[in-house]
Amino acid sequence: MNNLVFDDAGDDVVPRYFLDVDHGWLQSLVDEYLRHEGRIRGELDRRLLDPLPIRAPFDKQRIARGVLDRIWAFPIEAAVPPKRARECLFTAAGQEPDRERAVTLAARELGVASEALLQSLFADLRDERRVRAPKPVLPVAELARHANLALVSSLIKRALAITIEGDAALRPVVRQAKLRGLLCTVEAPRGPRAPERLSISGPFALFHRTTLYGRALASIVPLAARCPGMVLRATCNLEGRERTVVVRAGDPLPVSPTGRRFDSKLEERFFRDMTRAAPDWDLLREPRAIPAGGTLVFPDFELQHRRAPTRRWLLEIAGFWTPSYIADKLAPLRAAHLDHFILCIDEARNCAPEELPSHARVVRYDKRIDPAAILAIIDP
Repeated sequence: MNNLVFDDAGDDVVPRYFLDVDHGWLQSLVDEYLRHEGRIRGELDRRLLDPLPIRAPFDKQRIARGVLDRIWAFPIEAAVPPKRARECLFTAAGQEPDRERAVTLAARELGVASEALLQSLFADLRDERRVRAPKPVLPVAELARHANLALVSSLIKRALAITIEGDAALRPVVRQAKLRGLLCTVEAPRGPRAPERLSISGPFALFHRTTLYGRALASIVPLAARCPGMVLRATCNLEGRERTVVVRAGDPLPVSPTGRRFDSKLEERFFRDMTRAAPDWDLLREPRAIPAGGTLVFPDFELQHRRAPTRRWLLEIAGFWTPSYIADKLAPLRAAHLDHFILCIDEARNCAPEELPSHARVVRYDKRIDPAAILAIIDP
């Protein structure tokens, strides 16, 4: 990791963000992509070996190109599928030693012109794919924010551990961490004005350091950036030693949009099915976090009886969880005397009944949660 992408700030390091001063050369970079639209990718790559009209820092240009390469399309455009074209031409070459005659023979069999056949032969290679712009083209200011996210992601993918603090607004971050399978715990606030604290294991703390985990980790940054007072600290392995990367609310990062009521189709379907099957019960989506054993538990739903408001149940939907994780999760709930708690676990886990804690109120599901199974517990 070149130190051009971060600056020292005492004991911490901060990302060297893309700012307004970078917009000029970013626009020049986008212009080169636009100039090469419809041409082969190899031509674009060769052009970008030369300097841009406006001087650009090498490391930052590399990051920006990575973002553009993910946003722009590079499709295979050929009159004939390249594999089929090669197969037919090589077969014809075995029958006809003369190159032009072999091409003519193969083209006739495929029903295309000889030139179209030759253009199709290697159209699936990286350098031969066509450059196609997204619709609409990303504005430069938005490109800079996405490049900043890529920069932060490249740093935290080297993390041993990450902590995120915020002013009691970390639920979306916790939800994303759970959905992406990150190893995380949430500490309860230590005082009335203390922030919530989310601790996550980093890829470098795992036995197998996978890019998949790193990408999952990066997915929480836009959500964290939306939290008031957010401070993300990542203990990272940079340049052969441990450094703390600091990201704060207000940094020029893309922010995840709001407005999604449910995190998954499964939750949306359960809400619809349960409200129809249990008219005497109200469902509250994402109730407040519950302190338990020094941590916070984030249920997905709270069920409350309309005519008896003291009858309340908390419900959490789990995906790929192990029996030991379920046991560990229920332990602090029991200690906090939170007996009215239901876990819904995916049948695909194939956990044998004897593997689950005997006291657990667990409902298995297979793509759909059966409201009758929930009612059998809360309203027998």
